[in-house]
Amino acid sequence: MKELLASGERVTLLDVRQPAEWEISHIDGAILIPHDRLRSSLDRLDRNERIDVICHTGVRSARAVLLLRDAGFSRALNLEGGLERWRSEVDPGLPSY
Repeated sequence: MKELLASGERVTLLDVRQPAEWEISHIDGAILIPHDRLRSSLDRLDRNERIDVICHTGVRSARAVLLLRDAGFSRALNLEGGLERWRSEVDPGLPSY
């Protein structure tokens, strides 16, 4: 994902955590749509674009990907391990919680 974001390829990094979690730590360039508001916010997303979904550990993002795919977002993918995995493998400077 780090290389993909750096490459300039169009991809939406969708964070489905809650605003309080976002305030603690988030990946630059991500957009926040909490999981509980995702269904009512689908019009903010492009069905043709790749959407990589992230949460804290990968559980909520996996559910969000199912919702997105059911709604016609065939290029939605889950970032397994979530922000915690990103922090441990890519950016150890991100705060943990």
